[in-house]
This record gives sequence, C-alpha cells and structure tokens, in this order.
Amino acid sequence: MKKLNILGIVIVAGLLAAVAAVYAADEITINEYIKVANGEFDLTRNVNQYKVSQYGRSADYHIQSIASSVWEEVSVIADVSSNGYSFFRNLETNRAFYIDIGVRDVVGAVTNRKAFMRLYGSDVALLPLHVTNTLWAQAFTTNAEGSSLEVWINER
Repeated sequence: MKKLNILGIVIVAGLLAAVAAVYAADEITINEYIKVANGEFDLTRNVNQYKVSQYGRSADYHIQSIASSVWEEVSVIADVSSNGYSFFRNLETNRAFYIDIGVRDVVGAVTNRKAFMRLYGSDVALLPLHVTNTLWAQAFTTNAEGSSLEVWINER
C-alpha cells in the first residue's frame, strides 16, 4: 500500500511539474536597459524580468534583405496571426546607413508609407506591434544589395 501511495505522489508531482513547465513556456520575458549621460543630463531606465503572457505559440525569425530607397513589405509567416513583441536589428555595420520601418498610409487613392522607426547600422529595437499593421521597410545605403534586417516577431 505504501508503494502505491509513493507512486501516486511521484505521478502527481510529475504532472504538476509538467503543467508548470507548459505554463512557464507561455511567457515572454523582457529585460531592457537604457542610460543616457550627456553633459549635465543623466538618466537611466531599467526594466528587469517583465513578463508578458504569450497565448499563441508561433514566431517568425528571419534575416531579410531590404532594397535601397524602395519600400518593400517585411515578410511575416502566416502562422503569426497576431503580432506581439518584436525584435529588429540593422545588420549593416556602417552607422551612416539606415533602414526605415513603417506602415502603409492610404489617403483617398494615394498610398504612402509612413516611417515610425529608423535603425542606423547595428541599431536594435524591441517593441510590441499592433496586430493590424503590415510592416514596410526601405534601406538607405550605397551597397547595391541593400541592407540586411534581422526580424523576430512573436505571436501574442
């Protein structure tokens, strides 16, 4: 009888550990730190272990070549049905060259792209995305192939 009780406790403990592991896997953990010390101005912002529930399980990670001076759609796989937290990095190392990231703005019959972010060479950005926006990007570089943009979008 004691063997059965111990076996039952082990099984229940194993199930609880499995449930806890699955529950913990549904979180995105964010650590951000920024410090500006410029003359008399000195400000630091630090967020550690900020947890965001992740209800979906899809993500898209890729490196996309972005053409120079031409807006092109940032590709996101269809499995990522709701944009959540995202990470972007301009893989260009020359700080003089940049990639603009924006959204499409339609006014009447005219379609424009409105940039909301500019990543100079080696710049990174971490931000939550709105679910309804398709992202567009264009590079400004002398490199004929354009620039490379690292993209990681997690479903929320």
